[in-house]
Amino acid sequence: MKVWKGKSSRELKLLLRGTLPEYTRTIDLREPCWQPKYYAFNVYSESKVREKLEYMHMNPVRAGLVELAINWEWSSARYYELGEPCEVPLAWEF
Repeated sequence: MKVWKGKSSRELKLLLRGTLPEYTRTIDLREPCWQPKYYAFNVYSESKVREKLEYMHMNPVRAGLVELAINWEWSSARYYELGEPCEVPLAWEF
């Protein structure tokens, strides 16, 4: 994960410099892109899958971006809660 975060951070900063130079001047590119903490967690049961999925679905709600998880455009919440298609392609179901 450390290697991936480092590589993706460098690539993202290069992309920002090339495509959004005005925005790039307003931020400190020395700051990390990713949160420093990470730990591996094996999802070993359907209940854990649901727990983690609910956590992810609630992130934009906790951040105050939407009132309901199903209102976040890039969420799979609509699919799981309402059975509606969503912007996130789903390769598996449980």
